[in-house]
Amino acid sequence: MKLSRIGVLALVISALTAGAAVADDQHVDGKYRGHTDGKFFTKNAQGEGHYRRAKVTFIATDTRISHIRFEVRVTCPDGTHFSTVSKHGGSIPIGFDGHFNGSASNPGGEDVFKGRIVDNRASGRLRRTIAVSGHGTCSSGSVEWKAVHVSE
Repeated sequence: MKLSRIGVLALVISALTAGAAVADDQHVDGKYRGHTDGKFFTKNAQGEGHYRRAKVTFIATDTRISHIRFEVRVTCPDGTHFSTVSKHGGSIPIGFDGHFNGSASNPGGEDVFKGRIVDNRASGRLRRTIAVSGHGTCSSGSVEWKAVHVSE
């Protein structure tokens, strides 16, 4: 093999190896905090109720997300609405391209949390379905969320 061909081959191999290293390290590990597109009803210390942006948090490592917590409003078949908090102690694997998709059972329903992390930003969709006594099976529908890496 000629010297020039060996040089070209070495460049191709190093470019492929560098590309794999970059794809493997697509996001910043640590805590992510953000919000959903939905509103959340809460009460302050004086017992006065108000709506605010619903929150989402989780922790990312190089291979998984865990400590998932999100707030969402669900709508029931009878037209009532409820604000609810979902907390999960399990984890969801992160794919090579930064995508993740997981679900977990809750009493009377299911929570779905999916998205993608790139660099220090994450976004995706979530859904909560939950049985509420006297109101039927309530659902948030598909709700978009966004989060960023936070230093703590």
